Parts: sequence; structure tokens; C-alpha cells
Amino acid sequence: MKLRSIAMTGVMGLAGLGLIGAGAHAVWTTSTSSAQTITAGSMSVSVSAPGATLTGPSTDCSTASPKCANITLPSYAVTSSSYATTPDLVTITNTGTISVDEVDIQLTDPANADNGQNQALDNETWACFYAPSVTGDLSTMSVYANVPMSTFESWNQIVDYANLAPGATDYYYLVFYAGDANTGCGGQFQDVNTAGPFTSWGGLSVPSAFWNNLTYPSYPVTPGDNSAASSLSNDAQGGTITPVLTFTFSA
Repeated sequence: MKLRSIAMTGVMGLAGLGLIGAGAHAVWTTSTSSAQTITAGSMSVSVSAPGATLTGPSTDCSTASPKCANITLPSYAVTSSSYATTPDLVTITNTGTISVDEVDIQLTDPANADNGQNQALDNETWACFYAPSVTGDLSTMSVYANVPMSTFESWNQIVDYANLAPGATDYYYLVFYAGDANTGCGGQFQDVNTAGPFTSWGGLSVPSAFWNNLTYPSYPVTPGDNSAASSLSNDAQGGTITPVLTFTFSA
């Protein structure tokens, strides 16, 4: 009896263990993950100049704070056959959060396609473009081009390739004149390579023309006048031109 009781007890104990194992299989688990926030920067380039207003709505664009992209400089009245517009320092400011590249510049004027006095004034006006040879450094002002306005327009796009970090600035002057006006630009000069086919750069189709990076005349040039620039003819009287210099940027 005693041995049998011990045996029965043992069987019941094993049965109990079997029931526990069948109903509660314990498995330990853990996991890891990684997350990344991706935020696209914003591209914004502004231009400003003394007395400038936003093209269209009336907004003061004398500083970069309004973030004007298209400005109108103060108008100029030609009162004699020799003239020179007032040099207006135009400031380009990267008001965005990413660096941008100056891809090209282009001078246009609707009057170039007109007939009569508008076209005559366009064809008889010269354009002097000067800017820092070191981006953003006003102490390195140099003459890049001093040519008839129609020549500047014919260049179409001129690749520049300057880079502007967020908050950085670049500058330029563009003076229009005729006759013996002393602009400080000196004689006719251009340092533009207009040869070569169109190439693709930065996703844009641009010509291979660019500033040749030679030694530019430091501004002002002495003597300051340009003997090749003739005074306006009678055909230009009453004419109106609206030259527009456009910079294109890429990022």
C-alpha cells in the first residue's frame, strides 16, 4: 500500500507538469528601428538697389528684406545726345536656406525689335557691366563688358557659375550711355567667349559661353570715356528703351 501510494503520487505529479507546459509557452522578443526626418531647403534669391521698387505692386526694394525677385530701378530721362545713366549698385542676396549657383545672365530689351526711335535708341546705346571679380567683394570691382547694348543682347545667355551660400551677396552695376560720357568704363572691352554648342549643366540647357576669367580692367578705367561710342542721332529722339538684366540660378 505504501509503495502504491507513492507511485500514484508520482503519476499525478507528472500529469500536472504536462498540463502546465501545454498551456504557457513563454517566448522573449525585442525589436529596433531607425527614423529619419528629411526636410527640403528653400531656394530664394532677392535683388535690391537704392530707390528700386518691385516690378508690379509698389514695394520698396531698397533692401533684401522684402525678398524682391524682380525690381524696377529709377527711370532716367535723356536730355542730350550724350548721356549716362546713374550707376545703381544692384545687390543680389541669397535669402533662401540652400546654396545657389549663378547659371547665366541675359540682357533683353523689347525695343530692339521695334522700328523707329525706340530701336534707334537701343542700337545707339552702349552698356557697361561691372561687378566684383571675387564674388561679393566690392573692392575687386572690374569691367566685364563695355559694348553696344545690341551686342550684349546678342550674347543671349552668358554662363557665370558664381556660388552664393545662404545669406551671401553679390553685386553689379549696369550703366547705359551714349557719346563721350565719362562712365569710368574706359574703351570698348569684352571678355566673353560666345563660341561653342549648348551644353547641359545642372539640369539646364545652357551655352558654353562664359566669362573667360582673364584679367579684367579694374573699375574705374582711366581714361574713363569711350571714343567708339557715338552720340545719339536724331533718329533716337523720343525713343524709349527698357533693358532688363536677368540672372538665372540653379541649386
